[in-house]
Amino acid sequence: MKNRAFTLIELLIVVAIIAILAAIAVPNFLEAQVRSKVSRVRADMRSIATAVESYAVDNNKYPIYLNSHDAEYPNYDYTTPGALQDGCYERNLPYLITTPIAYMTGLLVDPFPNMHGDDDGAERVAHTYHYSNDQNNQSMPSTPPGLTQFPVRALYTQLALSNNNPPNWYANGSAIWTIVSHGPDLTHNNYFDGVDPRTYDPTNGTISSGDLYIFGPGLGSR
Repeated sequence: MKNRAFTLIELLIVVAIIAILAAIAVPNFLEAQVRSKVSRVRADMRSIATAVESYAVDNNKYPIYLNSHDAEYPNYDYTTPGALQDGCYERNLPYLITTPIAYMTGLLVDPFPNMHGDDDGAERVAHTYHYSNDQNNQSMPSTPPGLTQFPVRALYTQLALSNNNPPNWYANGSAIWTIVSHGPDLTHNNYFDGVDPRTYDPTNGTISSGDLYIFGPGLGSR
């Protein structure tokens, strides 16, 4: 009996079928992966929010970002927005929620790493979720320097605002703190980066522009 091998045409047909199946399955897999990460972000943010509020209950003030673990927690007038004026817009999560009292066992990392720079080919770098409050954020006063205003209220209501005319977070009566994830587009959408801020909405597409936020008392999450 003569052995018969696959012909080139038959092999090409098999490859084409596999390619078609992959084209159908891979996008669905990637979408499911992004949706899973979004769910994880929301769960992480709720955990972080609980830690931040627990810290505030015990210390009668909210945690602030400090540049090193050895830095002394400064005294400040909590009624004055932007009192620290340390030049930051927002930073990574404050280590004060993990030590000396562990409100969390560790600082959670954003599953959506930020793109370093503005080019699509730039290196993506993992960070903890971003955190900002009215003491760390130099843009909170009524006359912020430059365009580093962080309009939480505007973000929450998704207003279309010009980079040259940012609103005032504190004056608008917005939340005391906010936690931010870069979202599926892996880009930080805010005035600091010269981009009109926007919140992530899956109805615009699973992988679409916008960041995920959770705010302090009064605003909830987006």
